[in-house]
Amino acid sequence: MNAFYWSQANSIVIPAGILRDIFFDNDRPQYLNFGTIGYVIGHEITHGFDNIGAQFDEIGNARNWWKNETKKHYNEKAQCMIKQYKDYDLQAGLKINGDLTLKENIGEFLAQKLFGLLGSARRGRLASSFHCFLIYSLLSGQWRNS
Repeated sequence: MNAFYWSQANSIVIPAGILRDIFFDNDRPQYLNFGTIGYVIGHEITHGFDNIGAQFDEIGNARNWWKNETKKHYNEKAQCMIKQYKDYDLQAGLKINGDLTLKENIGEFLAQKLFGLLGSARRGRLASSFHCFLIYSLLSGQWRNS
């Protein structure tokens, strides 16, 4: 069960089934539940501006709607992000493929920026902590259903 950005409709899809496990828990304070799903929503919205979503206009048509200078600057930043992620080691001898992960890396980066703009520096750090928790959950297998 996963939320996703649907570029052809310029919309996000969040299945109701996502509201369980680490995303929602009745025994947890409501602000944590709202913060968690808010982060998911923010992350998915930013996919409208990742390397795939940026190729579609406001109604979902595949077309270049960027000014040439803006697109050039965007591509330079994307290459920088690819290089940055290629330098990360997952474990000894295993590196991240920055080309393959670019879509998610841009989504996470923009969501982090969004959290930083909407709140204080403290909330920005909270978003970073949550991001680290999600990565840990994925890599450790904690995300999978029992």
